[in-house]
Amino acid sequence: MTDDDRALDDEAHAPTTDEDACTAALRQLWSYLDKELTPDDEDELRDHLAGCPPCLAEYSIDVVLKDLVRRSCHEEAPAGLRVRIRETLLQVRVEGA
Repeated sequence: MTDDDRALDDEAHAPTTDEDACTAALRQLWSYLDKELTPDDEDELRDHLAGCPPCLAEYSIDVVLKDLVRRSCHEEAPAGLRVRIRETLLQVRVEGA
């Protein structure tokens, strides 16, 4: 892929309006909270949240919800369920390789 192709690809994925920027930001909130974004994407989302009160409010709600779930869910999954999940993940990984 050439630099020109990358630039066109970036333009195709770049938000074109405030609404598009908000949609993209809201789509990334849970990944951000779970620390699954790249450092560049984290910086971009933080910049958006700093300048967008509606998205910042949604972020605040998601933080409260995530904290509530974390505090409320202290039970462990049964050992059999954990084994089945692990086996399924291994099977998916092998089949997808």
